[in-house]
Amino acid sequence: PILSISTSVHQMSKLDRTAEITVISTDEIGGLANDINSLYQSLLVTIRNLEEEKDKVQLVEKEKIDFLRTASHELKTPVTELNATLENMILGIGEYRDYETYLPKCKEITEQLGDMIRDILNASRLQTQGNNEPCSNFSLRTLLTELCEPYRLIAEAKGIKFKIELSSDAFVYLPEGRLKKAISNILSNAVNYTE
Repeated sequence: PILSISTSVHQMSKLDRTAEITVISTDEIGGLANDINSLYQSLLVTIRNLEEEKDKVQLVEKEKIDFLRTASHELKTPVTELNATLENMILGIGEYRDYETYLPKCKEITEQLGDMIRDILNASRLQTQGNNEPCSNFSLRTLLTELCEPYRLIAEAKGIKFKIELSSDAFVYLPEGRLKKAISNILSNAVNYTE
């Protein structure tokens, strides 16, 4: 029986999940075999729990990296727009000489940046709870017109033609903030990567 226990314990030391001591007797050796089996099962459960915890930590780390990537992408557009507007004002290019029109626009962009930073901080706090933004009914034409304007300015500053053609309006029932982020991502890539 001791040799059998020794063989099984050797298998257990290699973390063979099928390893088990076959208990033949009810004496002290049988009791020892039961205790070792029990201890080994607890060890396997602990190892499994640690592996699951490790997977969760890796997933959280990946989500953090994705979140930071998305956040920096979201902030890049208003910063670029603000920079382009200020640069054009400094150089006195065309309509940008009109400081009274464009300074309030710059202030508006900085307020937008402040809102975005607050949203990012709030989202990072609620990251583990998921995104439960409620749906609302809104005009797609209005949303796109407002959303395209900063990208039109950036495109214009880069010498890219940016034209908005909305043939008819449509009302949609969606999470507006999430749709804005998705469209903003597409527009940002279009403006940044169009030669």
